[in-house]
Amino acid sequence: MTSQPTYVLAAAPREKAKLRNLFQSGPGTIMELMQNPGYTRASGWDLRTLDDPRIVEGKFLEVGYSDYKLIRTYEDGTVVLRAAADHSLLGWGREEIQFEQKPRLNPVALIELTYHFALFYRALLAHFTVVPPAIMFTAELHGAILSNGQHLYLIPYGIDTFAWKFDSDKYPAPKADMSKQVEVNSELLQSKPGAIAYKLIEMVYTWFGMPTNQIPYVNATGTQEPEVRVESLERV
Repeated sequence: MTSQPTYVLAAAPREKAKLRNLFQSGPGTIMELMQNPGYTRASGWDLRTLDDPRIVEGKFLEVGYSDYKLIRTYEDGTVVLRAAADHSLLGWGREEIQFEQKPRLNPVALIELTYHFALFYRALLAHFTVVPPAIMFTAELHGAILSNGQHLYLIPYGIDTFAWKFDSDKYPAPKADMSKQVEVNSELLQSKPGAIAYKLIEMVYTWFGMPTNQIPYVNATGTQEPEVRVESLERV
């Protein structure tokens, strides 16, 4: 593939804000958080990069690798995650040549990575001089149409279904690029990061044309606010 498809998640305070001691190292710092962002299971898809954070031109902190998983944090509270939406990460389960012909995204990888992005930003809230009341989250997908004309696609429900096994009921990307935003309350992020992750995932899945009742690994029954269910991912 000449152009790597990329999934981008970003978050920034809705109003002017500032992080404390962005470029300080040591225990309890933002730099340590970026190096050890935490995880819910040993072999899951999270924000760990196995890289050391670095200060870039005195402008932002960066950790990771541009062609796989890269995270940047700015002093105004902006965080940007770039993740490979190909066989190496979000299309996990297929070799490169197979992915080029059938570019299917793995729902576990996509949803779990999104959930951990919400967890990361929740942890970051403690480092603001004043916790911002509202955060604008952005989900983007770029290069969703490969150079050979194949479209990235999603399969309904999880990976333990006939649709996944037989690669049926495809929902292809409608165009090459997507960008969607949602504003969330910081209190909701602190109490229910899974609900924030669901809001992001819902924007992605509906952009692909999938009905919300086919989104896997979420609790979306009755009047309860939909949330990503971490316990269901842990059993995958």
